[in-house]
Amino acid sequence: MLFEQIMKFGRTSTAEDHPVYVHNRYVMAPSPIPRFDNPKMHQSDALMLLGAGREKKIYAIPPYTEVKSLAFEDYPFTVESFEGKSCHLCGATKTFLDEIIDPETGDAIYQCNDTSYCISRLNENEKSEVAESYV
Repeated sequence: MLFEQIMKFGRTSTAEDHPVYVHNRYVMAPSPIPRFDNPKMHQSDALMLLGAGREKKIYAIPPYTEVKSLAFEDYPFTVESFEGKSCHLCGATKTFLDEIIDPETGDAIYQCNDTSYCISRLNENEKSEVAESYV
């Protein structure tokens, strides 16, 4: 799949489901994790369970396991760059951002793909604003 993408687009074009090499032995597709989050799986302190419903498979990655995204020597693995962009709701810059086209203006705006993370940031921002108002 990666080779076909390179031949067709001149780069790998996976958004999610980018294959990883686990424990220097197994190859798996960590769907639905976006390629942006693949490096976070390496040596993670959490047990990761991933289900591929259509394939009737469950993948498990034990804690502190070596996980590397598949790449070629001449086409290294890279993640999306959101340099200079931030979530329009919470202001996050170090998370995967979805590009959304504003229907009224036609401009591109960005929003956290991880809604739980975005909501927790909004709640933290709200708590700090309330605390500052009492000072």
